[in-house]
Order: sequence, then structure tokens, then C-alpha cells
Amino acid sequence: MKDYTFKVANMKKAQEFTLYPYTGGDFIYLQSDKRFSRFNLRTGEGFINATNRNYANSIHLQIEPIKCQLPEDIKTEIQGFLWHNEGKDGNINNVLHFENKPLFSETASFKTTGNLTLLSNAD
Repeated sequence: MKDYTFKVANMKKAQEFTLYPYTGGDFIYLQSDKRFSRFNLRTGEGFINATNRNYANSIHLQIEPIKCQLPEDIKTEIQGFLWHNEGKDGNINNVLHFENKPLFSETASFKTTGNLTLLSNAD
């Protein structure tokens, strides 16, 4: 997990947002104590809930979304983190590692084995 501090849309002050684990695709999710947001990783365009709410979540985003733009420096920092962090978004007790580099590949394919989903490149 990684945190980013920024201000967008109608926010009065910058807030610290935590990046949700990246699962591939064009969208990323960020959450602060009072806001929940969804941004396009390529363009930086997105939505954030309009008002401060304690423990904001995706339902608040659906009820009161406002359009906003992720600051360019934050977008670039997130892209760099997801790509250049040795492919790892994070780990849990050094047992489970999150791989991100294959998710950026257009040739990536998913295979399901029991309860485990494996990601492989179809080169």
C-alpha cells in the first residue's frame, strides 16, 4: 500500500489517500478518511465523492460523484510506483507479493487454478 497527499475538486485542504491494490485495467481507487475516488490511470480523469464523510467508500462515490482531475505529478508518481517498484505493489509478512508489471501488458492472460488465479504472458 502506498499513500499520496493531494487536493482535487471542491476539497478545502489536501488529504492523504491510500492506493488500493492494483488489479489491472485503466482504473485505480484511492481512499482517504473522508473521501473515496476512482481515477483513470492513463488520463488522470476521475470522480470523487462530493462531501467529506467519515469512512467514505464506493457507495458514497456512487451517490454523490463529482468529476475531477488527478494532479499530474501524483498520476506520474502512481504510474511509476506501479511499474518500477520491482513489480511489487506490496507484500503481507513477506509471504504474499502483489505483482503489477504483467497487468500493464496487453498480452497478459489469466488462468484460474482452483481458488488461485495465475497471471501469465501469452507471448
